[in-house]
This record gives sequence, structure tokens and C-alpha cells, in this order.
Amino acid sequence: MSNLSDLLPAGAGAKSATFTASGTLATGTTVALQSDGTVKEISATAIPETLGSATALSSPSSLDTVYVSAYDSANNAIVVPFRDPNDSFRGKAVVFTQSGTTTSVGTPVTFTSSTIYLAFGIVYDSNAGKVAIMYSDITNSSYIYCVVGTVSGASISFGTPVVAYSSGVSWGDQTGDDNVGAVFDSANNKVVFTFRDSSDQPRSIVGTISGTSISFGTSNLVNGQNSGQIASAYDVSAGKVIIAVDNNITGTGQLFAGTVSGTSITHASQTAFNGPQTVSDIGLTYVPDANLSVLVYRDVGGGSVGEAKTISYSGSSFTQGTTVTYGGSGAKEWNRVAYDSSAGKLVVAFRDAGDSNYGNYVVGTISGTDLTFGTQTRFEAASTNKITLSYNSTEQVTFIGYDDVGNSQRLTGISLQNESSNSGDFVGITDQAIADTATGSVVVEGGVITNSSLIDFAFSNGSSSVFESASTIDIDIAFDTSNQKVVICYKDQGNSNYGTAIVGTVSGESITFGSPTVFASVNAQYSKIAFDSTNNKVVINYIDGTNSDHAKAIVGTVSGTSISFGSATTYNTVAGAAYTAIVYDSGNNKFVVKCAESSAKYNVGTVSGTSISFGSQTSLAMQYDGSLVYDSVNGKVVSVYRDVGPNDYGKARVGTVSGTSISFGTDATFDSTAVDYVSAVYDTDKQKVVVAYHDVTAGDYGKGVVGTVSGTSISFGTPATFNAAGTDYIKTVYDSNINKPVVLYQDTGNSSYGTIVGATVSGTDITFSGEYVFLQATANRLTAGYDSTNNKIVTAYRDSDGSGYGTSVVISATDSLTTGSTYYVQDDGSLSTTSSSVTAGKALSSTTLLLKG
Repeated sequence: MSNLSDLLPAGAGAKSATFTASGTLATGTTVALQSDGTVKEISATAIPETLGSATALSSPSSLDTVYVSAYDSANNAIVVPFRDPNDSFRGKAVVFTQSGTTTSVGTPVTFTSSTIYLAFGIVYDSNAGKVAIMYSDITNSSYIYCVVGTVSGASISFGTPVVAYSSGVSWGDQTGDDNVGAVFDSANNKVVFTFRDSSDQPRSIVGTISGTSISFGTSNLVNGQNSGQIASAYDVSAGKVIIAVDNNITGTGQLFAGTVSGTSITHASQTAFNGPQTVSDIGLTYVPDANLSVLVYRDVGGGSVGEAKTISYSGSSFTQGTTVTYGGSGAKEWNRVAYDSSAGKLVVAFRDAGDSNYGNYVVGTISGTDLTFGTQTRFEAASTNKITLSYNSTEQVTFIGYDDVGNSQRLTGISLQNESSNSGDFVGITDQAIADTATGSVVVEGGVITNSSLIDFAFSNGSSSVFESASTIDIDIAFDTSNQKVVICYKDQGNSNYGTAIVGTVSGESITFGSPTVFASVNAQYSKIAFDSTNNKVVINYIDGTNSDHAKAIVGTVSGTSISFGSATTYNTVAGAAYTAIVYDSGNNKFVVKCAESSAKYNVGTVSGTSISFGSQTSLAMQYDGSLVYDSVNGKVVSVYRDVGPNDYGKARVGTVSGTSISFGTDATFDSTAVDYVSAVYDTDKQKVVVAYHDVTAGDYGKGVVGTVSGTSISFGTPATFNAAGTDYIKTVYDSNINKPVVLYQDTGNSSYGTIVGATVSGTDITFSGEYVFLQATANRLTAGYDSTNNKIVTAYRDSDGSGYGTSVVISATDSLTTGSTYYVQDDGSLSTTSSSVTAGKALSSTTLLLKG
């Protein structure tokens, strides 16, 4: 882009400028310049272009499908109408739903028992929250009818069809060469259909939805010439219905602007868009970010290549951008276009006669009135017909619907997620909070921004290091502050499942390891480890799977890069124990250990030399998973867990150690839905317990919640989501360098990559930073610890992409600038010393940044 100084208004002094905000902006927010001159937060995590798997309607197996669809934004659903040749050509519709790039399809619902023609029009009325479908009814004199549909989940119900135009038409006979333009006029809250009448002339009609019915005004001719295909879009900035048709007489493309008034529409500004060449297969969409429309079509007179141009309307005339081609050679048929507002990109889909009639798409970008397109990509490697596109703004994916000729003409849907990042349009950092659509100050190139929260969280990491070249599970980490070493315990599946430990030394963002030491020559399961800062020992709590699943603990002594162990002590002899936890109570110089069998068992342990002894056992109801946390301010042990009752709720209890026993208060619920992978840590700065877990009921989303201990009770704030996708193997760690908790997890919604977020506690509320991927591989059985000497987070995991080896990564976290360092804008809008293509500036202090200085 041009120098930032070229963008500044007079008097700005090349240090700050006033911009209008698109969305609410906090102070210290990195912002990108939009095409309309507003600024928007750079917050979209870099997303690669991803095409999901195709989903086909199983029944009927052969049908007359589809080249229209509508997105119902209130119900996050795509509605597709079709006629069913297996059921007397009756009109039906089906709902497609999307979750990311996963596409699902419901059961077809009949909206008319009449025999109908193939062409359809469909539009979503966001004011009424309904879809309207237009069709021609062969059974009823071929009149044009319209029916209103109401989406509920993955289904749809319909009102009674009404006559929209009482004159016989014959759309598309049996081939479906025609289509109907359908748009929602948001200024007038009307739907507008444009169709071909019995004289093959284009005609528009305005509809008003009320409840489950629709009424129409009088139709009006667009022009008096014959037309073939029709496409339409609603231009919000001009307040006009833009209509594109191919003229059956001359073959050229023509543009019209329609003006709605009440229940009527008038048309003006007939303009050729490809004269004198013949056109066909027209698609049209409106781009609100650029206040223009984009037209795509097949240039029949120019080799049938795919062509596109921008169309804008102002006053009483059209302005057309430069015509560009897309895709390679070969006829481009069934051209359809949609705008992805989250990525700021166009998607054009088509059948490519130059590629065996396979379904293809291209992605385009807009700069001013100019269009550019990338190379084409197949979405269906089989003959494809009758394509439709709809953009799903909730899931931020584009729905591609089509007739899969190679699969018995089944109606098929697939979802496309565009690559997304707006960091390249970085213009500056907000100097104040700015409300949506309000104006405010943005520090730009040459200016100095001072803000204590410029760096919310910034993460970096080193390369992975293998600590066990064999299959490794049941991993845990502790830090020996006396010897300044990381100790990892695990089950070595390459050595008879023996319990094993290894000592690691952190240097920078690297870690090296000594030799493994077996601490239990048995099938050692569910190992958990903690450090005794009084005796300078580690204690491992584990289950002896070789000996009836008895629960045991063993004391380890670190020396250099080695570790040695005393003899194990059994504290629970009931068969079937599992799901261990351990914590060191520094106030009482005791360990609290937990195991679960038919009930949860708690014991208090005392270390003496290389041994540990236990007092009496405390039993509670069955608990799975979870953590033990020591609240150093209140001198309490907090147990968080999944309550294995009828609902698997997330719960916690406060425990009080007295001598060699522990007692608990009543349980408190932190999430009254099913949970799993529960982990907790104590925030010593805020004096709160922070719990992270995945919410089974809410799609396994990762969530966090803040707990406050008072006496023998604990209360919780409102949970907050840190990852709106599948989230497994969650581990919380407190980073004492930045005085904040962090959460590490396996992000199953993103290829099971190892991911970390920072957490900020305020009262009983918690907020999370953007996600940082520290491992672009499967981070199975992920756990983590904190090296307080080197101020590093140390992870350990089973590398499922590397034969299940035990592997570790060292992560650095910061929440302030490093003086003298250059900072770069990342794809998610954060600032980091990690190099990118966009330089933010140089740090003058821990809170001050000279932009591009």
C-alpha cells in the first residue's frame, strides 16, 4: 500500500489521524484501513483456504436440482429448493447446515403437491425471518406461485402457496435454462422477484411477507425485449435493485436499476455490459465493503470464457469496471458469485467444459473497481450442473450447492472457507476507545503510542525435543526449584509400560534431557507429579496396573540431570483405582494425593528422606478427571473435577489439611453441563482459582472460569470460551513472570494442533487472548509445567505424528514490550517480535511503541 503519510488529513502532523470505526475498538487496538475509509480491528486469525467434504442428499437419488439457494441468517441455515422427478415433479426444499467446513443436510419437505417447472427464485427476508420461494405451477395453469418457508433447526415448514402472477409461463421446460432473480430490499423490507413472463420478457414484482404468507403488488416489465437468464442483487448504497439479463434478440448482456416504492417497482437505465458479444450463465452479487456489485458471466461470443466486472450505480447511470477473465480456457457454465465479507474476497463457482465439466471455483479480490482472480480449484471431480452459492456469515464459509451428475444427479453441498487475514492493511493503533461508527484518534506512522496493554499476550516457542523415542502416555511435569530442573514422568509403552521419569534442562527456548529412570517396574498409569519445596523432592502419584490398580506414591531426588527414587508407598488398596491428582500444601508441608475407584479417595502424605507416609483416608462421591490446587493465601487445597453423577457437571470442593488428614466443605458447581478435561491453577496475583475445561454439552468448546475461596467454600463467576471448537487435553499453568495464567490444549478444531492462550482475571471474570499455535502437529496427551528460573512454559506430549514419541516444546510468554525490539503485526492483529510482512514499529519502553520508527 502507499505510505501512511499519504493517507493523513491536513494537520495530522504524520502522528495521528481521526478515523471512523467499523466495530467497537478498545484503546491500543491494531487497526486495518478498509476500502470505505473506516478502520477495523485486525483480529481475524490467519485461516488457510479450506474446502470441506461434499454432502449429498441421499433421497431422492436422482432429481431436478438447483441453481438457487438462500442463507437464513437467523437460523444459520441454507435453504435449497428443487423439484422431485421421483415424486411427480413436486416442489420440495431442503435445509443444509454448516459447522465450519462441515456440511450437513436435512430431510426434504414438500412445499407444493403440484407438478412444477424447474426454475426457481428464493430469497431470505431478514425483517420477517422467512424465506420465500417462487415457482411456476404446471398443475395450476402454469401460474407463478410463491410460498413462505420457516426454518427450524435442520428442517423447514411452509405456509400456503399464493399466486404471484396469474399468467401462464413455461420456465425452462425440462432443462432448467432459466432462473429467477430474487433479492431483499432492506430499505423497504420487501422481497423483489424478477422473472420471465409468457412473452419471454423480464418482469419484476414486489412481495410483502406477513407471518407465513406473502402478498404482491402489480408486476412491471423491466423492458419490452425477450430475455433468457436473469440475475439480481440489491445495492444498499444506491437503494436500488440491480438486474442483469441476457437479451434473447441480440444476445448481449443488459443492466437495469429497479426502484421500489410501496408494493411497486419501476425500472430505468438500460445499459449493455458486454455488447456486442453474446453472454449467458449470469451471476451477480453485492459487495457492501466496496459499495458496488460484481457481475460474472460466460462470454459466448468470446470463446465462452468466464468474465467478470464491477458494477456501480449512482444518480441515474451505471459505471462499469474493467472486464477480466477467470479460470483457464474452456466454456465456463453455471457461473455464480458470492462475497465473503469476513475474508473480503469473492468466490466464483462454475462448471468448466475445459476440465471435463468438473465443478471448479476461483477466489477473487477487489481493489477499487478492479478485480483479480487466483487459479481455479476443483470442488467436484465429476460432471457438475446447476450451481448455486450462498455466503454463511455466521460460520464465515461459502456454501456451494450443485447437481452431482457423477453421483446419480444428487443434490450436493460443500463448504469453502477462504484464507483470511487483514493484517496487511495495518494503518495504526487506536489512541482511545472508539465506539462502532464513531470517530476517534489512531496513531499512525511516525507517531508514538503509549499503552500498558499494547501486548496482551505474545508467545514464541522453540523447536520440539524428543525425551522418549517410544510410545509415551500418562505424562506430567513438575519443576524442581532447588535444582532448577524440569522433571517429566510418563508411562513408557516401549518398555513394558513401566513408570519412567526424566530430567530436563531449559536454555532459552530449548530443552535437553538426561537419561530416563524407571521409578516403577509395573504398568504405571495416570502418573501425576509435584515438587516439595521444603524437602526439595518430587513425588509421583500413580496407579499400579500390575497390582490390581492400587494407588501408590514415590519420592524422587534430582541430582544434576539424573533422578533416583526411594520405595513406593501404597495408599489405596481397593482394586480399580484411576484418575490421580497431586498437590503440595506448602503451608502444612504436606502432599495431598487423590485417586478414584468406586469413590474419590484423598490422602495426606508426609515426606521424610526418600519415603512418604500417609494418614487416614477421606472418601467422597465418585469424581473423574480434575486437578488439585493449593490456595496459598487461604491455606486451602481446592479439588476441581467432573462429578460422575447423572450429569457429569463441573464441580469443586475446598479441602482443609489438618495433621495427616483432610476434610472438605460442600461442593460448588462451576458448570451445570457435562464437562471433561478439567484442569486448574492458582492465580497468586489475583488470589483466585482458575479452572479450564471442555464443555461437552457445548460442542467440546474450551472454557474457563474463576473461583473465589472463602473459608471452606468456593464460588464461581461466569464461564468464558477460549476456543469455540473441539478442545482436548487441557492444562493450566501459572506464569509468575507475567503474573497470569495460561491455558494449553489440543485444538481438535484445528488439526489437533498444540495451542496456547493467555488468561486475564478481573474480579470473578476471565478473558482470553488470541490463540497461538506452538505445534503444527498432533499434540496428544498434552501437559505442561512452568520453569520459574528461566520463566518458560514447558510442554510435554505424545507426538501422534511421530510414532507416539514423548516430546517437549519450550514456550515464552510476555505481556509487555521489550525496549529496543522491533514489533510486527501478526495475522491475528497482535504485536510480536516474530517477523511478519507488516512492521508495526520499535519499542521505546515496555509500554511505548514508535510506529514504523
